[in-house]
Amino acid sequence: MRHYEIVYLVHPDQGEQIDNIIELNRNLIREEKGKVHRLENWGRRQLAYPIDKIHKAHYILMNVECTPATITKLTENFKFSDAVIRSLVTVCKKAITTTSEMGDESSKKSDNAYNIKFINYKAVEQLKNYIMETGRIVPSRVSNVSARDQRRVTNSIKVARYLALLPYCDRHE
Repeated sequence: MRHYEIVYLVHPDQGEQIDNIIELNRNLIREEKGKVHRLENWGRRQLAYPIDKIHKAHYILMNVECTPATITKLTENFKFSDAVIRSLVTVCKKAITTTSEMGDESSKKSDNAYNIKFINYKAVEQLKNYIMETGRIVPSRVSNVSARDQRRVTNSIKVARYLALLPYCDRHE
């Protein structure tokens, strides 16, 4: 069994059914003998840019341990569900049980803005420091970070943009 981090955005009109959608996905993982290590409901958030003319969505984060076949079933459910706007599944090296940056309000204010050793797509405030006003990613010669750390920052920004946590540019109509 492998460890996965799953983030999916639920349509804002499905607000009353969020708990049912979460429980359905949790039961699917449990039926296939998987484990849910962490489940966070980030709540209804403003999207950085509209997706299918939708400006808000409910964000759900799950860290699970299951087989690849279970992940395939889960992604098919996301694909054919009208309630799920967008989803992202990433492979993790180990089980993550601590609260994320989005779920923990106190870590947002106390973190050093330029500590990029532990940066990921959930650290939106840190990632904003590496984006220019035009929406381009700051190159490593300007930000003075190593090439490896620049790749981490760039990949994190791309994932955050895909999940509508960060905008691609300044104007989205």
